[in-house]
Amino acid sequence: MPGFLLMDGAFMAVRMFGPDSPAPRVAGAAQMLIAAHAAAREVADKSAIAVARAAGHAVATAHFADHCLGLPLYALKAVGAAGLSVDAERAWQVERLPEEVRVLVTSALERRRIRRGT
Repeated sequence: MPGFLLMDGAFMAVRMFGPDSPAPRVAGAAQMLIAAHAAAREVADKSAIAVARAAGHAVATAHFADHCLGLPLYALKAVGAAGLSVDAERAWQVERLPEEVRVLVTSALERRRIRRGT
């Protein structure tokens, strides 16, 4: 399932750029972000484009926290482009959110969805 792959990529980014990491977080994240968006431009498959963009947002979170919302949104695009259930992916994402942040994240995603008219 694409969500699993995206979450795995996000966890990898956290390990690489998290607070306990010796790596320079913002500089390394910027390089990975550029590579992810370049990869998105090199493919035609809409699902692959969305996966690459999701990965870019995951690593860009080291630069700006709001980028973390791009990961689940692009995961939904990837799932939809692959012809899979967006509703099932959304439910899968929400049930894995820690309870302490679930309302915060889901309300932020909903505000963004309404603002963009999607």
